[in-house]
Amino acid sequence: MQDRIPTYPGRVKLTPVSGQKDTYDLVRADEPSQVGTPLSTATLFKPETEAIFFGNTANRTVNDALYLIGTTFTAAQIQVTYNGGGN
Repeated sequence: MQDRIPTYPGRVKLTPVSGQKDTYDLVRADEPSQVGTPLSTATLFKPETEAIFFGNTANRTVNDALYLIGTTFTAAQIQVTYNGGGN
């Protein structure tokens, strides 16, 4: 993923909504030098990936998947012994 790099951080453009008093549309106007990766289900946790973790889809979050990993797998001690021949 790539971060958005704005030229003017926080800058927005307000456009009055016709026929609605004190109502405006807000659009980013930060002129990014790098747009970055959009935050969406497609970039964070696709349904296909959710199904791999949980066996089905139910609009779970990345946090749900990390929790599953953390509660399913525990730390283990691994010991390797090598009895290779040599001269």
